Amino acid sequence: MTTATTNSRTTVLLQDQTHIVIDLETLDTSPSAVVTSIGVAIGSKGAFTSWQVNLEITSQLLNGRTV
Repeated sequence: MTTATTNSRTTVLLQDQTHIVIDLETLDTSPSAVVTSIGVAIGSKGAFTSWQVNLEITSQLLNGRTV
């Protein structure tokens, strides 16, 4: 596996398969949990690209999300 980083994206060489991974980081295990970040990774035809978005916590707490 070969890795290359450009700006905030990481590219990893894969075999001829498509992969999609979604990762939620939360502050609780319930469905009403505060979500602190969402990560997405997509691989297709030998390239793997990932993104991450960090979410604001205060507004989620004010709207009833749990920790």
